[in-house]
Amino acid sequence: MQVTEEIISCAICREPRTHSTKWKKQLKRCERCGLMFNRLEVAIDYTINQQVRITSEIRNKYMKYANRDYRLISNELKDIGTILEIGGGYGFLSDLIVSEHGNIKYVHFELNFELRRMHESNGYRIIETLEPSLCPDLIIMGHCLEHIPDAPEYIKNLLTIYPCAKIILFQTNPEGFIPKYLPWFWYGWSFDQHYYHFSIKSLKCLMEQIGMELASLKYYKLHQEPSFSPKGAVKLSLMLLNIFITNERSDAYMVKFKRRICS
Repeated sequence: MQVTEEIISCAICREPRTHSTKWKKQLKRCERCGLMFNRLEVAIDYTINQQVRITSEIRNKYMKYANRDYRLISNELKDIGTILEIGGGYGFLSDLIVSEHGNIKYVHFELNFELRRMHESNGYRIIETLEPSLCPDLIIMGHCLEHIPDAPEYIKNLLTIYPCAKIILFQTNPEGFIPKYLPWFWYGWSFDQHYYHFSIKSLKCLMEQIGMELASLKYYKLHQEPSFSPKGAVKLSLMLLNIFITNERSDAYMVKFKRRICS
């Protein structure tokens, strides 16, 4: 008797043709927009899961990320009055932006209790709910959207509350060379934390539903940390391979969307 696969429609385009990947049965892919989603429940409480203990190792590591991200978005910060960052982690990116653009008002939306206290002590305004009166010019979500179980509805709600805000997303790229052809070695999947893995096409499809359009797109490479271990050797191999990978074959991207018409 032939076993038929359970039909689960895509959360973005509602396409019923979604199929499990050959190497991970819980990972399904939409045949229309390329959205990939994890069928397993992710049980993480983001209010308490991160301890704020910034060692020199953590500072060096996350400052690399922040400098990389700032280089990617620095040209997008002209004429920006207020930025809302959702899930900004240790806040190194916000520190860089504020130091370079002192006229920008920066607001953090953060669930983690300790991170909220840290951002407040650093002089940032913290919000715990999306306040309609805030009116940000730009929203930044850095590797955050994939952690939200109802991410498509969350984005729609977010950009309904802030209809004139532009939005910048940093995302892993499931269509890149390494995740596509060497999926067993790519740490970007993170099945213990990620509900979704967004292709560019899936995000464009989602944003078009709420009147947003693609404004800019830049690809980049995820950071690998080789070490003297079998896992470290794999990361070294991927790092060397990444030297030859460019543009849409890269394993991460920064994308900016703006409203088609905003009164």
